[in-house]
Amino acid sequence: MSYEPLKVSDARRCHLTEAFRQFTLMSAARTEYGIESPGHVEAVASALDSGHLSVADLVAAKGDGPALTTLLRNAPSNPHKELIFTTPFDLILHPELSLKQ
Repeated sequence: MSYEPLKVSDARRCHLTEAFRQFTLMSAARTEYGIESPGHVEAVASALDSGHLSVADLVAAKGDGPALTTLLRNAPSNPHKELIFTTPFDLILHPELSLKQ
């Protein structure tokens, strides 16, 4: 499935960023998006707020820690590029990761 990026006003982007901050308080969101610390929330929220990351990007990378990590490391506005996003689904989506351990 392909998602077209939406043109979002600054006010709407701020609203989406705050909605994401609230969303990350839910256990499922923390699991599916690899949110393990306030830094993880800030990394995603900063990228969303600046427009360097779209909601469609997040939806496409849901449950995929390596994809989330790559997206966030490539976002210029992310103040926490050193963070790694991991999810319980990573070894299913990326079996080669189990060989690195």
